[in-house]
Amino acid sequence: MPLFSIIIPVYNVSAYLKFCLDSVINQLFTDYECILINDGSTDESSKICDEYSLKDTRIQVIHKKNGGLSDARNTGILNSTGEYIVFLDSDDSFSSIESLLNLMLIIKKTGADVIFNSKLDSFFDNNNIINSPDQFHDNRDCCNPFMFCKIIMRNKKILLAGCFFTLKKYFLLKNNLFFKCGIFHEDELWMPFVICYANKIAINHNLFYSYRRNRKNSIMSKLNLKRIIDRQSIINELLMKKNDINKNLQFFITERCIDLWYNIFNDVFCLQENYVNEKKIIIRKLNEQKNILLHGKKKKYYIYYLLIYFLGFQNSYSLINKAKKHLKKYLE
Repeated sequence: MPLFSIIIPVYNVSAYLKFCLDSVINQLFTDYECILINDGSTDESSKICDEYSLKDTRIQVIHKKNGGLSDARNTGILNSTGEYIVFLDSDDSFSSIESLLNLMLIIKKTGADVIFNSKLDSFFDNNNIINSPDQFHDNRDCCNPFMFCKIIMRNKKILLAGCFFTLKKYFLLKNNLFFKCGIFHEDELWMPFVICYANKIAINHNLFYSYRRNRKNSIMSKLNLKRIIDRQSIINELLMKKNDINKNLQFFITERCIDLWYNIFNDVFCLQENYVNEKKIIIRKLNEQKNILLHGKKKKYYIYYLLIYFLGFQNSYSLINKAKKHLKKYLE
């Protein structure tokens, strides 16, 4: 049994895939398997997957019909044999040849079921790298879920995507922590329960992951109607499942729902004008969900609630955007 199963969903990324795979096979720590899930690619990605599997026995390829990112990740989890799962997007890469080595040392030291890889860098298509500071802003190597939630709530800019977590496979299976298929922002539904079900969370402060910004045709680069609708369904599902977790951690679920609501509020008025009826439905649902703002920890949520209550959504949105500079200290 290898220590790591590196799961890489692949869909039409032939321009980036070799760069990603080279960062895997160049790792100093070699006790891993790499599972490529070719999710119905129509470009040269399928061929590249097969080429790399032939030259490195640690790499295996699963070719399947297109089912989306969640389905590909779930397929990888179910077909993995490693003790820990590492997610790597096929247009990204490991930051260093020591990424897995440092991760192994943290696992050996802490034995944690969940590791949050907090130090990242990013790059554009021209490979211009932007180094980021340690996201966690805390020196501790390990913490319980309550403290982890408190720390990340103090820094809303922390990225909590699935690729930045390393998880014991047994932990995922025991808690049925698979990704919901057919939706955007699947990490927003998956991640809160990963955090809340963990006994302890280790923090990897070493540079670990490099993610590509603003890739052309990336599914994350476009605002669309389904993206907004899916976030609203995620709010409902999080609230429905909130009572399944420890009461001391339910505040975190509430805060994530408020963040999603706030993002939807800002996005819905930016949709194309031909979505008139869809906008009405989304706004109606926002109105139904607005009471969660009263449970937020920041005063700006109360201001949003009161403005919407008295002025309605469109007037509140217009007023807030016109007055943002003057209201900044109140909307923080």
